[in-house]
Amino acid sequence: RDVTGVQTCALPILTDDDMVPHRELITKHVEWHQRQPQATAAVLGRVQWAPELGPTPFMQWYGNFGPLFAYGVFERQRRIDFRYMYSCNLSFKSEFIKSVRTFDERFKMAAYEDMELGFRLTQAGMQLFYEPRAVTFHHQHFTFAEACRKTRKAEEARRTFLETEAGRYFLKLHGGRDSRRGLRLARALAAHLFRPLANRLDSNLPLPRIVYRSLFWYYAVRPQSQRPARNQTLEPSST
Repeated sequence: RDVTGVQTCALPILTDDDMVPHRELITKHVEWHQRQPQATAAVLGRVQWAPELGPTPFMQWYGNFGPLFAYGVFERQRRIDFRYMYSCNLSFKSEFIKSVRTFDERFKMAAYEDMELGFRLTQAGMQLFYEPRAVTFHHQHFTFAEACRKTRKAEEARRTFLETEAGRYFLKLHGGRDSRRGLRLARALAAHLFRPLANRLDSNLPLPRIVYRSLFWYYAVRPQSQRPARNQTLEPSST
């Protein structure tokens, strides 16, 4: 969580303990930095579900358009912003990272801390590039219920993030939309319409993105006081 581990390495590559690198992962990161020799260049690689997990359509949404990762949003871009600085497949030059205070220790779990750091690195001049050929395989299976619990567990980290300069800028980018009454009502209506599909969220039947997005908001994101009681929820069981 500090710069100690990168001081003896010219090009650190960050990943997670549930990620298995493709055999060309390091090569692709190095090649990109050779093309972008400036100290401020950083490279984000692609995270894919490990094929042997048999990822469900929900997992594909969760890892491409959902709250876990948003690769589907910027797939065709080569320059991306701090919101997508995922530290599970990321490389940067140590001479640059050592000049910036790294992860904020106020974050007690792995949530939002990389986005907050990405904002500060961007302020210091970071250019974040996307290299889809630098691949790691994510070895973690998620049901809809497990993904909801992961998001609820990260609520404290989200509050911490929104108290930072990065969080305030994030809200400004999104126009404070999370607090708009009209949007909340629209989301609640959509979720109500789609609730009969809740028991199919973990099936191999692909559902429209709006179904996953609406029901995920209903069960995991909306204010806790407005969520259904645990014994009344239609949230699919993880067992």
